[in-house]
Amino acid sequence: MQDIDDNSPKFDKKEYKVYLRENAEPGTEVTQMVATDLDSPKNAKIEYEIVGNTQEFSIDPLSGIIYAKFSFDFEQVDKIGLLIHARNPANKLDYDETTLEISILGENEFYPRFRQPVFQFVVSESAQINEIVGQVEATDNDNGPDGDVFYYIVGFGSGFGVDRTTGIIHVRNLLDRESQNRYVLTVLAKNRGSIRGNDTDEAQVIIQVQDGNDPPVFRKPLYVSQVSESISVGTSIVTVSAVDKDVRPRNSQFSYSIYDGNVENKFSVDPNSGVIVVDKSLDREDVPFYNLTVRATDNGAPPAVGETQVHITIEDVNDSPPVLSDR
Repeated sequence: MQDIDDNSPKFDKKEYKVYLRENAEPGTEVTQMVATDLDSPKNAKIEYEIVGNTQEFSIDPLSGIIYAKFSFDFEQVDKIGLLIHARNPANKLDYDETTLEISILGENEFYPRFRQPVFQFVVSESAQINEIVGQVEATDNDNGPDGDVFYYIVGFGSGFGVDRTTGIIHVRNLLDRESQNRYVLTVLAKNRGSIRGNDTDEAQVIIQVQDGNDPPVFRKPLYVSQVSESISVGTSIVTVSAVDKDVRPRNSQFSYSIYDGNVENKFSVDPNSGVIVVDKSLDREDVPFYNLTVRATDNGAPPAVGETQVHITIEDVNDSPPVLSDR
C-alpha cells in the first residue's frame, strides 16, 4: 500500500517554557522544538519556522534548534514569547503551531551601594526598647532575588539593632546619655548568601543621644533619725539629699516634699535644702515612730520623681507622773 500525505505535523504541547540566562553570548542555543508526523518518512518531513519575532531569535528549519541572536539584559526584559510553526515542505498550509515562552534568568551583576556614606540620627536617652532611631538604605540595580539587600551591624554590644530587610535601626538596650552620648556604628549591606569578595558596601551611622528627663536620685535609699519626744518645734532632725545629672536646666532642677507617712503633719521638709524639721510637738506615747516617704520632683514635662525613706524613732522622756490606784 502506498502512503499518502494525510497527517499534519503535531507538537506535543500548545505551550512550551524554557529559560535563558542573561548576558548569554549571541548564538547560544535556547532549546530544540520537536514535532512529529505519522506519515511515512517521505511525507513526514518537517520544517520549523519562527513567526513574527525573527530579529532576536533564529531557528534551524530542519533540526528545530532555536538560537539567541543577542545577549539579553534581565533588567530590560524578563520574558519573550515566540510563535513556532511546524509544516510539511510540500504543503505550506499543512502545519501545526505552538508558543514558546523564554524567561530570562537574572545574574548578580550589581552589588548593594548605600545612598550615602554616613547616616546621622538623634535619639532620646529615654527611648524604650525597639523604639525606631532611623533607617539606612542601599540600592542594588539587579532585579529579582539578586537585587534583594540585607543589612547587618558589624560587631556586637552597640545597644542598637537593624532590621535585616528594611534597614530600620532600633534601640536594643536602655540608653544613658550621662554614660555615653554618642554612638558610631558600621552597617553592612549585602546580597543573599556568603560574602564572595568585594560584593558588599559599608556605611557609618552616627547616633547622638539627647538628654532625657531622668529622675533625681537620692544619695541614700534610707535615712534614720532618733529624736526625743521633748524636742522643740522648728528643730532640724535630718537632711535628705538627691542629685539630678540631666543636662537641661529644667530637667535637673527639683524640689523636696514629704509624700507619705507624715501622721498629723508633725514634720516638714525644706523644698530646696532637703532639711527636715519638727513642725509640731511629738508624743512617743501617741506615735512612737514615723516612716516618711520623701520625694524629689524635677521641673521636667512630665516631671520625673525620685524617692527615699526616712525612719524617725521617737525616744521616751519621763513626762508621765505615777498615778495612784484606788486599790
